Formats: sequence, structure tokens, C-alpha cells
Amino acid sequence: MQRETALALLGVVVFIVLVLIAYVTQIFHPPKPSMPPAPPPSQATAASPATPSTPPPSAPSQPSGSALQNPIVATPSIPETPPMSVGQARQPAPSLASHPTVLPSVPGVGTPPSSPPISADEPLLNEAVRWAKAIVEQGRPWQVRLFTVADPRMGQEGFALTLNGHRLKVYARTPIGWLYGLLEVADRLSNGEEIPPRWRWTPPIAERGWVEAVSSFSPTQGLFTSRLRGIIRERLRSLARQRFNVWVLESNGQEPVLPTLLTEAKNLSPLYGVRVVLWAPMTPTVRAWQSQGGTVVSRDPYLPNTILAANDPTATKWLETKVVALPLQDGHLFAPTLPPFLKTVPHRWRSRLILVGGPEGAHEGLFWFDPEGAQALVRAMRDEKVGGFWLRVRSVPVLWGAAAFGTAFRDPDGDTERLWRTRWSRLWGQRASLWLTAFQEASRIMPDVLTLLGTAPDGGFPFRPQWGVPLPLFFSRRPLSSDWDIAVLSVPDSLQKARTLERASALAAADIAQRLHRRSEMVLGALSQLPDSADPEWQQAKRAATLNGWLGKHFAFKVEAALAWGRFEAGERAAGATAVMALDNAVRAWQQAVVAADALYGPNNEWARRLAWWQQEARQYRARLSPAATLP
Repeated sequence: MQRETALALLGVVVFIVLVLIAYVTQIFHPPKPSMPPAPPPSQATAASPATPSTPPPSAPSQPSGSALQNPIVATPSIPETPPMSVGQARQPAPSLASHPTVLPSVPGVGTPPSSPPISADEPLLNEAVRWAKAIVEQGRPWQVRLFTVADPRMGQEGFALTLNGHRLKVYARTPIGWLYGLLEVADRLSNGEEIPPRWRWTPPIAERGWVEAVSSFSPTQGLFTSRLRGIIRERLRSLARQRFNVWVLESNGQEPVLPTLLTEAKNLSPLYGVRVVLWAPMTPTVRAWQSQGGTVVSRDPYLPNTILAANDPTATKWLETKVVALPLQDGHLFAPTLPPFLKTVPHRWRSRLILVGGPEGAHEGLFWFDPEGAQALVRAMRDEKVGGFWLRVRSVPVLWGAAAFGTAFRDPDGDTERLWRTRWSRLWGQRASLWLTAFQEASRIMPDVLTLLGTAPDGGFPFRPQWGVPLPLFFSRRPLSSDWDIAVLSVPDSLQKARTLERASALAAADIAQRLHRRSEMVLGALSQLPDSADPEWQQAKRAATLNGWLGKHFAFKVEAALAWGRFEAGERAAGATAVMALDNAVRAWQQAVVAADALYGPNNEWARRLAWWQQEARQYRARLSPAATLP
């Protein structure tokens, strides 16, 4: 009986153990679902052994070092299901393997390699991008999406954009590219221009600087910091619109506003893609700026961590170790030509060379707006691999000079004359072409004067022909060197060629006089047919261009007077009267220039003060026609 009871208990225990084993097995090893029958060979989809059967996880918000950074691009078009754009709600991003980001192809450029997007929400955009995006959205009810890509050809500032219906997409490597892309669209919208369905831009020159004196901010030194911050923000926005990425502040290092200006500019400028550079002697404020990582321009080549500023082209020897800033055209602007010393600079060093200049020197106080000339200069710098260009404008209106070069930065190969005619036609209709002709011809008058009289200092002082040039200097000054690829004969050389009946291979002084007459008559004739504008900048432009026109007539007559007086001295007695008549005409043209200068600057201006000089000069040469007079 006991034996049977024990066997029964053993059976119960074994049964319980088996049940437990089965239960545990069910938990940890669930039965696999039955596989459906395989499709016929004609319907089966071939798959790479390396391709997982399930989609990869969503892309991270930042790129990683995994293989997903460079997904295989299967199609050159933009995916219909795009990666997450700025401003969208955070949702799982699509598979990078299934939906790679591809930049738009551009004719002549091709399709850039794809890269995964970096998603961001609207609050994460910096103030500059938000500002530019708001301008576009106010101009058009478009859906604006921003994408980050890693195409190395775009650089840190380039962008590509597509417009399909109401969907605008901007692709860039950095927020600066977004900013430039949005501002490109905003600028075209504000001027009523067509937005291309695909557009791509990369900077033609790495450094594009705007030079400005700190003294221009001196009236703000008594204002609150917030007011100064607003002024700086507006300046940075203007620079970004024109594609300037360097703000060069010229200073004596002691202006009271300088510390606050530098502090506020340092905080705001990176948002707008602008680097602040201080051009000043080494005062305590400047040293403090440099110690905090700020960039300083110095004339001391041995000062470390500075940009070397020099006037002598031999300073290019420092390019091996330093960035060097040299004048573009001897402190003037006379031709869309690069300085001759550039030919001696090895290509490997040119990225450290910065050319500094613009419509200054002979253009100071006069009108200048020559977008075609600016475009040719920028194109030449790009082709010669110059590292940077810092624009200094002393002409009027100041911002028109910036706009001419800004247009060249944006499109160095486009039809810039057509662009400005189209823009101005909205305001002036068919007369837009007349305005552009008058302005460009007015801008080329002083360059013609410089080609004949050169750019050398006058008695140790900078040469400023816009204030007038005494007649004896027409015989002593030398034209521009032929190294500039400009061949012009001086007044004495022109007279010598004429006496020997030798055919000149270069422009003679008489040719320059005829050119000045032609340009001035085109300017004055066009402006006489154009109405006055209520816009203060257009009023200033018209008055300044009129001043240029009359100065052109003055110099044309002055060159003719010099040539006639030279013939008179050589024995051609009738030429004396011709010279005095030309001097009288030059005085009359100067009187008209004074009228234009009075309207532009008020009665107490340099042209008004110099009028008596030229009247006295004409009287002196008339007196020398007396038979008893001694010739100079």
C-alpha cells in the first residue's frame, strides 16, 4: 500500500514538472507565425544582402559619423517626401536610404552630392534668418522650408533654392547660406523681379569687406546702448543684403563710442555672417579687442596676429606668413583693372592678399555709380584668385557705390545693365535707360582725367584733381603707367608726336579731351531731359552727376588750353589766343560746377572757394600774350 502511494505521488510530481516546463517554454519561445508562400520568380524583388528587411531608424537631429551621412542617391530629383524642414513639427524623419536629400541641379553646374538634413524648429533659427524669412513670407504667401546639406562645393556661404508653385526651398550648409538665399529672394520680390525656379550661388571672392570710419558713429555716443545696438543691427542687415561679410572699422583707437561699438558688433555680427575688423593704432582699447580674439589691421609687419596694411607692393613678401592688405589703385578708381604687382604674386599666396579701394581719392565728394565697372573688377579678382576685397566709398550717394559692388558680388557674370534698367523702369519707365547712361558716363569722367594726369602725389599730398589742376601741372604730371594696360600720352609727348607727324600708338591728350567732351555732353544732355525726384537720394545723385558733368567740361577745355599753350610756346603765335579762349571756357564750366556743388553741399564748398583761382589763372595767361611779356 505504501509502495503504491509513493508511486502515485511521484507521478503527480512528474506531471507538475512537465506542466511547468511547457509553461516556461511558451513564455520564452513563442511559436513563429507561419510564412506565406514565396511569390513566383517573376514577382520576387531582388534585394541586396546588405539591405535590411526593415527600414533603418529615423535620422538623428545632428549628423553622425555613420554610413548614413552619405546615402546612395538613386534619383537626381528632389524627393516628393522631403526631410523635415525648418518650421515643421518634430516627427520621425523618413529613412535616409529611402528619401535622400538631393540639391537642385543647375544648368552648367550639375547635381551636387546628397547628404542628410539637419532639422530645426522655427524657434531655433537665429534672429538674422528669422528676419530674412519674415521678409519673404510678407512678400508672398509661400511655404518656406530650409534644409541643411553637406555639399562641400557650396562653402560656408553658398546656397541653392527651388521654387515650385508656392513652395520655396532653400538649401545651404550653414545659416549664413540660408540668410543669403532668403535675402536673394527678398531682394527680387521687392524689385518686382522674377524668381527663378532654380538658383545657386557661391561667393566669387572669399572676403568682401566694407570700410567705414568709427567717427560716423560719434553722434550716438551719448545714446543708450540699446539705441546703438539698433543702429549696428541695421548696418549688419544692409551688409548682408549686399553680400559683404567683413566690416572694417577705421579708427584712431580713442573714440569714446569704440568700446561699446565693438562689444555690440561682436555679439551681433556672427548672426549676419559678418566678421568685424578694427583698423587702428595699438591703443589700450585696441589691445583689449585683440586679446579677446578680435582682428586688427596694423602697419607693423612684426606685430603678431594682425593683418598687415601697406602701400608699397614689396610688402607682398610677407604673404608667406601674413594676410596683407594693399591699395587697389593707388587710392583712386580709374579702370576695371587689377594692380600690376599682382602678376608677381605666386598663386599659392594670393588667397592671403586683400585689395583695398573703391571710388575714393579723385571720386571723393563726386558721383559714382558704375555697376558694369564694378562687375568687371570683381570678375577679375575672382579669376586671379585674389583672397579678398575691402570696398572704401567716398563718393555720393555712398550706398549707391555699395549697391554697385553688391550686385557684382551676387552675379559677377550677369547682365548688370539690364538688371538696373529693369529695376529703375518701375519708377521711371522708358527713361530708366537715360538715367543709367547719365550715371555711368558721369562715373567715368574722373578716371579719364586720371589716365592723363596719373595718380602720383602732388607736392607730398594726395592728388585730388576734382578740386582743379593748375595749367603748369598738365605739362609736368605723367599719365598712368602702361603696366596698367592703359596707354596714354602726356601733353608734352602728344605735342611731340604731333610735331613729328608720327602716328601715336596710344591715346593722345587731344583724344582724352574729346572723350571728356563727349562724356560730359551725354551726362548733361541726359540729365536735362530727366525730372527731379522727390526721393532725397535721387536728388543727391542727379546733382552730383551734374557736378561731374561740368567738371568733365572744365577738364576738357583745360587739356585743350594746355595743348594750345604748348604750341604757342613752340612758336605758333595764333595758338596763344586759342589757349586763353579755352581757359575762359574752362572757367565758365567751373562756374556751372559751383552751381551744382552749391545745390549739393551749400554755398561754402571747395569748388566755390577754388573759382577765384581759375579766374586769376585765365587773367595771367591772357596777360602773357603781350609782346613784351616773358613766357614761362
